[in-house]
Amino acid sequence: MTDNPDNSNELVGRCLLCGNSFHRELILSLGDIAPCNRFEKQGREFVETSPLAITECALCNLVQLSTFPSVEFVRPRVPWIRYKEPDAHLDALVDQLQKLLSLKNMKVIGVGPFDGLLLGRLRKDGLSCKDLDISSRLPNELGYPYLESIQELLRPDSLANLATEEGTADIVSCRYLLEHSHDPIASLKGLRHLISPNGCLLIEIPDSKKFLSRMDYSFIWEEHICYFTEHTFRACATMAGYDVAHFFLFPGVPRI
Repeated sequence: MTDNPDNSNELVGRCLLCGNSFHRELILSLGDIAPCNRFEKQGREFVETSPLAITECALCNLVQLSTFPSVEFVRPRVPWIRYKEPDAHLDALVDQLQKLLSLKNMKVIGVGPFDGLLLGRLRKDGLSCKDLDISSRLPNELGYPYLESIQELLRPDSLANLATEEGTADIVSCRYLLEHSHDPIASLKGLRHLISPNGCLLIEIPDSKKFLSRMDYSFIWEEHICYFTEHTFRACATMAGYDVAHFFLFPGVPRI
């Protein structure tokens, strides 16, 4: 037996979904990157970087960042950074929910900053809606915390405490946060604390199938830790103890 000089079989991490070990040969290193949300004064040399690497788990096929920056590195340093997520499909989503669920007298909780538009539509149908937006519970001590910090609150302990304070709901909505989570299984397990008996969890995530099939590397972003497809999301939900009752796939609308 001889030593492997390139260490290609060295174990360098574990899958965020199934826990399978990663081998170095299956990881694509993208080098050291500067954060996309950092803005410096003109003429100032920027030297802050962090390593980034991506891989596909050989066992469950989840594409994920195997090396990603810390929360502190990604956290914005200016107050005006806010992201806009797709909303053109929300009317169709509400129509689907009306067909599948008896929405009358249901209580709905929205967890994150992107749930307000959906809750507004559901209020028009007479539902009792509460927008928790747990970002209000983040300290403003270091920079201006946003999604990178909100995802840290999507954990069993913090959400159990939140449920004690705010109660539970028949529908819990969490739009565009799971892909940011450093521990997606723990996030899904934590959200269960907010769901009433016989209630349901509504998760919305970007579908990464198109960019993965095109091998479009420009889609990779240091704040998106997991790149879900229908297959890998279903596996993630099952791993966290959920039954996937329905899976909606809405086509993207080009932005002008």
